[in-house]
This record gives sequence, C-alpha cells and structure tokens, in this order.
Amino acid sequence: MASSDDTYSSYETYFRTRKYAQRYPRPNRLAFARVLRMVAPGAVLTDIGAGDGRYAIPLAEKGYTVIAVERSDAARAQIADTALRLGLKGKVHCFKELEDVDAELAAESELSLLFFGVLGHMTFKEREAALKTIQAMSSGQANVIGSVPNTFRRYRSERVNAKIEDFGSAPRFIYTHELDGATHGFAYTAYSPKQLREEFTLHGWECVEIKTESVLSERKVTRNPVIGVTDALVSRLTPSRFSHAIFFHIRSPA
Repeated sequence: MASSDDTYSSYETYFRTRKYAQRYPRPNRLAFARVLRMVAPGAVLTDIGAGDGRYAIPLAEKGYTVIAVERSDAARAQIADTALRLGLKGKVHCFKELEDVDAELAAESELSLLFFGVLGHMTFKEREAALKTIQAMSSGQANVIGSVPNTFRRYRSERVNAKIEDFGSAPRFIYTHELDGATHGFAYTAYSPKQLREEFTLHGWECVEIKTESVLSERKVTRNPVIGVTDALVSRLTPSRFSHAIFFHIRSPA
C-alpha cells in the first residue's frame, strides 16, 4: 500500500528519470488560458505541487511572479535550472513546503494553483490542512483553481481492487507506473463533480465553479498541440460529469 510518503518518493523517481517531462511536456492549454484570464501579468501566483515547472516557467515567461511549491528535490532543481537558463531567476521562487513560503511573499499571492490532480494525491486530512494553510497565508479572500480526476472516467479497476480507506466520500486507491525498472505506487483520490463540491463545502470553501478541464487524457493533450487545441475547444462545451479531468475554482470564507 502506498502512503502519501510513498507517493512522494515515487514522484521523486518520476522527476529524476525525467519520465514526467516526457509524458507531460507542456501545460494543459485550457487550464493555462484560465489562469491568464483570472489574473493579469505581473501578479504573484502560488503553484502548489509545481512539479518540474510546466506551469510555473511559462507563467513566469508571461510576466507573473510564481511561488513554486514542490516536495520533490529533483523537480525543484529542474525548475531552478530552467529559470536560471531562461533568465527568470527573480520571477520563480521555489519552496519545498507551503509552510516554508515567506509570509510577505505569500500575502501578495492573488491565486493558488492545484492543477492536474495535486489535490487528489493528498489524503482527506492533508487536503483540509492545505486549504487552511492557503487561507491563513492570504492577505484577503483566497482563490484557488485546479483539477482532479473524474471518477466516472478513470481508474475503475483500481477503485475496486486497490482501494484505500480514507475520510470523505470520494474513492481513494493505488495506481502504478513502471519507472526506472521498478513498479511504483501512487495514492490518489478521484471525484465526481458532486463529491468535489461537497468536500469543498465541508471544508468551508465556496465553490465558485466546477467544469471540464479536459475530455482526453492529459498525456494526449499536452504532447500533441493539435489535439490540445481540439480538446480545449470541446472541453468548453462538455459538462463536467463527462470530463477526463474536472476543473474547479474555489474561494475561502470571507
């Protein structure tokens, strides 16, 4: 069984071998566009679970200051190396944990990102704690956008055969990847739109909107630009219950 610590260890291998970058070479086109629409260039953003920087680096290139929070040492090193190479060192600030972020810098953040299932890798209690920390670090009402896997479309076998007990109504389970000649387990939580809305409400956050982020898999839409454009167009018209990944925007209590 993969605990959260096991999952982070698996991601360390995922990033160290650069298999993650090969699988997801660029940001999701529609998700990226939604960030640009929500906050103007020059704003400070917090990218939680920033990975190798596939959102943080392009956003910094657009003029944003990005607080990149990532537990993987290998991934943070890749972000720092890319930022230095592209002359973005002053635009991207890396931290291992959300609690490590400088309080004054965190207070400037206008939007937090939890894209591509970062929230789903956390346990129920970890999700609750993360949202409380985001709210506490904000100078005003905190806004968070992100995405989670749709339980109706993904991991049907794992939800039955590799289930993990957790709080909340959304199913938690283990899925695996072959990395560096070994099988690595990743703990994950998938949601229906209803389950996602209910959990945010339970944590005391306002659910501003839930809609589709993608219809096809993240791998397909990020590796092929033509497929990415097509998926973005179709996703805008697709109800969230039919999505591959569910997009959300939530707001903390006033």
